[in-house]
Amino acid sequence: MSNGAGYIAKRKKILFITPEGGRTGSEMVLWYLLRNYDRNLFEAFLFSIKPGELLGQLPPDIVCQAGSKKKKNIKARIKKAVFKILGISPIAHQLKKINKSFAPDIWFVNTIAVPQEVYELAAELRVRVVTYFHELSATYNLISANHFKLIIECSSTLIGCSRAVCDRLSTFAHPDVRLQYGFIDPEVIVVDQSRVAALKKELAIEPGEFVWIISGTVTYLKGLDYIVELFLLLKDEKFKIIWLGKTFDSGLEYYVGNYANSFHPQKLILKGKQVSDYYNYFSLADGFLMPSRVDSFPLVMLEAAHLRKPIVSFNSGGVVEFVRPGMGAVVNSWNVADLAEEMRKLMHGQTMFDENTLEASVLEYTAEAQVAKFEKMLSQISG
Repeated sequence: MSNGAGYIAKRKKILFITPEGGRTGSEMVLWYLLRNYDRNLFEAFLFSIKPGELLGQLPPDIVCQAGSKKKKNIKARIKKAVFKILGISPIAHQLKKINKSFAPDIWFVNTIAVPQEVYELAAELRVRVVTYFHELSATYNLISANHFKLIIECSSTLIGCSRAVCDRLSTFAHPDVRLQYGFIDPEVIVVDQSRVAALKKELAIEPGEFVWIISGTVTYLKGLDYIVELFLLLKDEKFKIIWLGKTFDSGLEYYVGNYANSFHPQKLILKGKQVSDYYNYFSLADGFLMPSRVDSFPLVMLEAAHLRKPIVSFNSGGVVEFVRPGMGAVVNSWNVADLAEEMRKLMHGQTMFDENTLEASVLEYTAEAQVAKFEKMLSQISG
């Protein structure tokens, strides 16, 4: 980059900080950004609090460090004990060394799900912090009041991944709240049709049986408890629900699973986290179901639409900013009977959808469309 007089502008340095480099929606957005941004604009360093699977799949030019895994060797135990005695946070200690060696222009904190000591260190070092919010207010109770206060006060810019998120952030009267939608990279969405056929056989999907796919952690917030009521309301319908996502061996999971196995065997299939077969499961589905209580702007709905799967969802947040007529149905009440009725209408062909409309709707939310907007915003923030 030159100003015309032979001067080459120095690339801005951005230190990205993320919880664990895993396959959550927020971290997938960051991964897509790091894969696709213009290297002439920024130099990136990624610090992940925990060492997740996506860290090994970063482009080779992205320097990355992660917090240590739990180690049982004597040296690691002694170091941990010394840090504890001295009141030193291992995360802050590592982050401080990175900040000194890399000398970033800004810290970009991806989600509020990073430890409080990150913001405490940021305040101590007086660095410029940008926080990218992927959370709605229902999840604010997962961190302390002081932690949240630090996030707001330490961040020069707050970014929301949807208008719904930005609306919540606007209540703080923060001077710089910006919108940057989450997005997907269609290049990584690959379907193996032979594997899809094998999965259909493995799951004993019968002719005429409607398959719903759910993607997300298997929790109360994602609407796990609603499954029991949906089965009661749709007991005469021929369908299966396949749920992809991390399980927690919770009492709620046992309750729902026990009910489904006892009264509706083979209709609820919890497949846990998926990697190689993730999009193959999506491809075999007839519809995408989101019974979630809260979702800021779920990437899974973009994935579903890209794969031409109609969407049925509660109005859980950012979904209404995406789903339009011809793409499925959004239920504005929190009445499970209304959700079940929309499922029934789709299964019987009473709700019309257009596969081309679904696929085309995602074009605005791809890496190709959104990374340039992200780059422009980061350039403005970093000065």
